[in-house]
Amino acid sequence: MSQLDATLAALADPNRRNVVDLLRRAPRRAGDLADELGVSRPAMSRHLKVLRRTGLIEPASDDADARARIYRLLPEPFSALRRWLDDVEQFWRHELDAFRRHAEALHGPPAAPSSGRTARDDAGVCARPGDDATAPSRRGSARSGPGTKQRAASARRTGSPGGSVEPRDGAARVGPRVRRAGPR
Repeated sequence: MSQLDATLAALADPNRRNVVDLLRRAPRRAGDLADELGVSRPAMSRHLKVLRRTGLIEPASDDADARARIYRLLPEPFSALRRWLDDVEQFWRHELDAFRRHAEALHGPPAAPSSGRTARDDAGVCARPGDDATAPSRRGSARSGPGTKQRAASARRTGSPGGSVEPRDGAARVGPRVRRAGPR
């Protein structure tokens, strides 16, 4: 496992991220960390062990009490993580710029409306590029398409809102298909 993998694995736990946040402000003892985060001392000890093994923190002796360990962050793993994140960010910036250039080559640069709103926005409908502002909205309209009239007529006949009609020949209704009951 690489150092970056170990860093990401250690920071995957929210309690360890909270420890890092507290240690960013000031070095602290394990007991103080446990108390501030509301975690048991044995659980805090396990979290600190993971952070120590990955090189994110280091213990130091307290000058006033040689038995107490004070934990502080180490900058090196966070610098490596920052470099990796910068590389990923640069990759996506390049990809999105290439996509923008491609879209502009196909459709031209985006033209912003003078008021910032379109006629469809004023009507309470989300406008999409290429939508005709005078076209009627389908929002809130009844479903349309093949079979709509048949479903409505069936619903009136049976009184069921789903419009399903039980076959009269002993077949069981399963989705859009009819499966015959009994042997074939």
